[in-house]
Amino acid sequence: MTHSFRRLLLGASLAVAAALLAAACGGGAPEPTAKPAKATQASSRTVRASSATARPKTPAPTKAASHAPATAASVHGAAPAVEAGHATAPAAADAHAAAPADAAHAAPHWEYLGHSGQQYWGELSKDFTACVDGSAQTPIDIRDTVLTPLTDVEFHYQPAPISVLNNGHTIQANFPQGGGYMVVDGKQYQLLQFHLHGPSEHTVGGKQFLMELHLVHKSADGTLAVLGVFLDRGNHNSRLDPIWGSMPAAANAALNPPGLFDVTTLFPADQRTYRYAGSLTTPPCSEGVKWHLFKAPVEMSAAQAQAFKGIVGYNSRYVQPLNGREVQEDSAMDH
Repeated sequence: MTHSFRRLLLGASLAVAAALLAAACGGGAPEPTAKPAKATQASSRTVRASSATARPKTPAPTKAASHAPATAASVHGAAPAVEAGHATAPAAADAHAAAPADAAHAAPHWEYLGHSGQQYWGELSKDFTACVDGSAQTPIDIRDTVLTPLTDVEFHYQPAPISVLNNGHTIQANFPQGGGYMVVDGKQYQLLQFHLHGPSEHTVGGKQFLMELHLVHKSADGTLAVLGVFLDRGNHNSRLDPIWGSMPAAANAALNPPGLFDVTTLFPADQRTYRYAGSLTTPPCSEGVKWHLFKAPVEMSAAQAQAFKGIVGYNSRYVQPLNGREVQEDSAMDH
């Protein structure tokens, strides 16, 4: 009896111990295990979201944004809205990141000298091939002209507000409210802007001037016409002061001089011209541009030319072959 009772008591104790052990092993174990799993998944999604946010900020869009000055494009910024966009460079970089396809359409960066200089313009883009393959390029050396009784250029400009822009290639004056127009052989050309080159791009009999001013016009049918003014070494020209006093030192910045500006104050008294068919003097070097250059230069001081160079640097294209083109010279008596 005593031995059997002891065996029964031992069996009951073992059963109770087993039940307690089972409760200890199984009770609440799945929940702590499941919670870390959920936390791990949430953490994984956070990492992926961060990666997705970070992807647009890649070096490629930043590089594309740095090339944006090239829009300059035609005639030193005939499309100032593109060039002025650099004033908001961070926003432009974000836009390129959001739509990388836009970066592919950014114009190549070009310069006058160096690795992206004018001897390489034709290699920078298929759109720039005219810079090396064109047959009617500008500027030229003016000599062996054909004396012709040319009709006078009619000027219909009016004093107007201007905005002076440093587009990274030149100093350019835009006319937000329009600046008037000129008429050549009965055709009207609206004034878009004027800009400067130093030293002069055209030469006359091999002579190069301190600087050259280009007034860019466009007709209703899209034809471009440029009126050029040579600026030669002489006395200080106070008529340039509104421009020189507003030249932004930083690229892609603009200043608005007070009052109205009259472009005719920059013209010589003798308004006879040279005329020929040429091109833009900057990429894409498009041809079909009608050139009109005052024969008589206007004075400026060496200090004024140096002040421009100190901001812009050298910005003159080399003289191009004439390739049989005729340069007309007004044969009329001095006006």
